[in-house]
Amino acid sequence: MTIVNAGGIKITAIEYSDRFKKDFKKLTLQYKELFRLKIRRLYEEPLPSGLRFEKLSGYRNPYIYTIHLEGNYKVSMTIDGTVVLLRRIGNHDKIDRTP
Repeated sequence: MTIVNAGGIKITAIEYSDRFKKDFKKLTLQYKELFRLKIRRLYEEPLPSGLRFEKLSGYRNPYIYTIHLEGNYKVSMTIDGTVVLLRRIGNHDKIDRTP
């Protein structure tokens, strides 16, 4: 498992959990497009500014990270080497309860 530090990492692939796919289908078109724009930035920059990339604490899996889309929406993920697994997408409360 990769631990992201201040230097960031270069993402080479993104995978989607089944839970993420279900969450994504429920989003409005506006949030789907916003997600596509923001996730593209992860490919371009190791730790892009403006995404509020942060590590969550207090969960069994100690390497869960989030990025903020807009307002109350965010995405949770794990990172293994250079591969990101997107776990959930939704409002802040839902992601913090079950990332």
